[in-house]
Amino acid sequence: VAKATVLVGGEAGSLGGKLAPLDDHRPPPPVRLLTDERGAFAADDVPAGQVPVAVRATGWSPWSGVVAVEVGKTTDVPIALQPSASVTGVVRDDAGEPMVDVHVAVQSRTLMGLQYDFTDSEGRFTLSDLPLGESELIAHRDGSGRATTVLGAEAGGRYVWDPVLGTGLLIRRR
Repeated sequence: VAKATVLVGGEAGSLGGKLAPLDDHRPPPPVRLLTDERGAFAADDVPAGQVPVAVRATGWSPWSGVVAVEVGKTTDVPIALQPSASVTGVVRDDAGEPMVDVHVAVQSRTLMGLQYDFTDSEGRFTLSDLPLGESELIAHRDGSGRATTVLGAEAGGRYVWDPVLGTGLLIRRR
């Protein structure tokens, strides 16, 4: 796939969310590349070891994996992007009315970057190019509640999720 975004190395040189002491060795920051017209890419000076690689392109579900890189050797990475999976739906309140400007997002360990949409004037949203496998879908608007579900996406899958947001239990002062 031409012009796909490739990320080589951990997202922001992550250390599992922990700050390392100044004298600790930190991994280099990730390298972002674009594939050429044949879908190929090359990254230079990649450190040896287990290196995460992620690929994303419009119209395709993202791919991620770990590649064993050896010193002084070129490593081929066979990547086969799968057709995009997507989810659409309408967010409603407890009374069944469509909700505007609800943040609808997908969270996945294999996702490269943030992926979200906001509902339109009729409560509709679309999330495209979803990661394959298990992801969590979240619909949220401040003061209106939150809804979540787990989606098991397959290549080319078209899914519908119609979350209902409610304020839940209200505690009022007398």
